[in-house]
Amino acid sequence: MDRLGFDLVLSGSASSDAGMSAVPAMVAELLGVPVLCFADILRVREQKVEIARDDGAGLQTYVAALPAVVSITERCGEPLLPTLTATLDAHHKLVHTWSLDDLGIAGNDAGGATTTIVRPVPADPAGRTQVLLADDPAVAAIRLADFLALHQFL
Repeated sequence: MDRLGFDLVLSGSASSDAGMSAVPAMVAELLGVPVLCFADILRVREQKVEIARDDGAGLQTYVAALPAVVSITERCGEPLLPTLTATLDAHHKLVHTWSLDDLGIAGNDAGGATTTIVRPVPADPAGRTQVLLADDPAVAAIRLADFLALHQFL
């Protein structure tokens, strides 16, 4: 984000974090900016962003200074279909691609394929200790999926 600068980062509210809007809050924490979550209505002013959300007792309004992170709900705004001109113009837009070195991230920090991950998991009530060991992210993903299926989480 520092490479391009920003005023407003938008995200959805529901994702793999079970609709708690935790990911936008973590992004805001990393960027050091305020976060507003679950926006049903979004208004962007010159120096601030304002949201309204239905907390069950009617619409409540929240305001934060820009730059900020805002997570929106499916009730926020009307979807717009792109025009043919916009679609054609999109083919000519510049897409920036940065390597991990460009971003100052070491390969081991990103969980590369050569990284071995061993993390002890706290003992369960029966007194057993479980350890997740994966040399390959694909193997770890398969083991995790098998575990979730076995315990009927999938």
